[in-house]
Amino acid sequence: MDNLTQGVALPDWIALRSKTHAGVSAVSSSDESLSYEQLEIEVSHAAGRLLSVVEKNPRPIASLTKSGVDFAIALHSAIRISRPILPLNTRLTVNELVWQLQHAEVDYLLFDESNKVIAEELAVICEVRLIRISELREKSSSPVSGLRSELLPIDPLAIVFTSGTTGNPKATVLSHRNFYWSAVASEANIGVRDNDLWLACMPLFHVGGLSILLRSAIYGTSVTTHESFDENLVNIALNSGDVTLLSLVPTMLERILSVQPTKIRYPDTIRAVLLGGGPATPELIRQGQLRGLPLLQTYGLTEVTSQVTTVPISNAFERAGSAGLPLLAATVRLDSSDGVEPTLGKPGQILVKGATVTSGYLHENASVSDKIRKGWLHTGDLAIRDDAGFLTIQGRSDDLIVTGGENVHPAEVEQVVERYPGVIEAAVVGLDDVEWGKKIASVVVVEADSIVTEEELTSYLRDRIAGYKVPRIWLISSDPLPRTASGKLKRYAVIESLFNF
Repeated sequence: MDNLTQGVALPDWIALRSKTHAGVSAVSSSDESLSYEQLEIEVSHAAGRLLSVVEKNPRPIASLTKSGVDFAIALHSAIRISRPILPLNTRLTVNELVWQLQHAEVDYLLFDESNKVIAEELAVICEVRLIRISELREKSSSPVSGLRSELLPIDPLAIVFTSGTTGNPKATVLSHRNFYWSAVASEANIGVRDNDLWLACMPLFHVGGLSILLRSAIYGTSVTTHESFDENLVNIALNSGDVTLLSLVPTMLERILSVQPTKIRYPDTIRAVLLGGGPATPELIRQGQLRGLPLLQTYGLTEVTSQVTTVPISNAFERAGSAGLPLLAATVRLDSSDGVEPTLGKPGQILVKGATVTSGYLHENASVSDKIRKGWLHTGDLAIRDDAGFLTIQGRSDDLIVTGGENVHPAEVEQVVERYPGVIEAAVVGLDDVEWGKKIASVVVVEADSIVTEEELTSYLRDRIAGYKVPRIWLISSDPLPRTASGKLKRYAVIESLFNF
């Protein structure tokens, strides 16, 4: 399998589909729709504009753009000129974005009007050159044809940041090969139909949303995007009968079910709904299935270009609660603490190898990575396997918190809290939450003569980190945090103290 894409060039998908699927809708949003033929024209001119502006070097081009047609044009025009794209999370603060731009050594930042203010601030701090998407779309530059171009499979296509084991985000390098085999693996599981329309209501700057855009281009099928998640708009789209595929996290599923009349089933045209980003209760899955949603639970992560395991369509009902089987391009094994494969029903860490696994992280040699060893990605996630090979996720071996489909590493938040005047130390944990899966909580140790309030801490953090990372529950104390004899934090004891508060 690897040999098929190691030495054989891949086509520029938009250029190819403009010939084979010219009249098919490629990407649409609430106010614009482009066929593959129209998208090729837009991309060729945008690529020409980029080529006339950017310097020739391998550094990524960053994009601070809301989900929609502009995002797709930015993505495919960067691909056209062989530059990896760094899609920035529009929910992050300036401080967080500054760190990412500097870490990735970005020279150019694409932005749209909705992100103009923050882009201009980043330009001053990071000394990056700004390029408006609206200017990129002007037909003033010579078009760059992609029909004859060839993309080397191992070349980086995107740099996507994800939380790391140390609390600092890691810049995951994902290649053309990674996205190609991710698309092949998804096709092998749920198939591809000529009338497929994928509703992308998840952010396109996450690997899940980014994969939807790229796999649709590879297939020659259609994507419709939502600028942000709105359960009412999602339900209108689903009930229209046009949408065939959808990706959700459990919180999104809860919200769309809450506004869908109980007696009204969703159309049969919806043939698969991938449900990932965190654990879902069996009752939530049952309610979705009773309403006509063919829910396929999936497990994935950025380093494996989205999906690793997914429940097959044929097993959607009887395997509710399982994370499914490994997809075509991934080899999965479980590893116990002593390095031996655990017996059936016993938990082990998920290890993944295959064509969708990243080659490593930006500025980090994969051979010495703490997560990629001898080709195996050590995910830090725990699962059990049954006799049919289905995995059930048990939790995380590290302390990563998943809230509403977003990853929050406690160490990152703790470092910000501990910079507040009067704070000695802080511990951040995730508590079970019906709506979000986990809610962020923090125990803060302050100096004896300091007066620190929840309101002050909340306000302080909201200016420095994304809103979903800010604790919703605070316990402020002068007692030291519980630690082991070696000084390691006892997070379970922190959780107990919050329950007893």
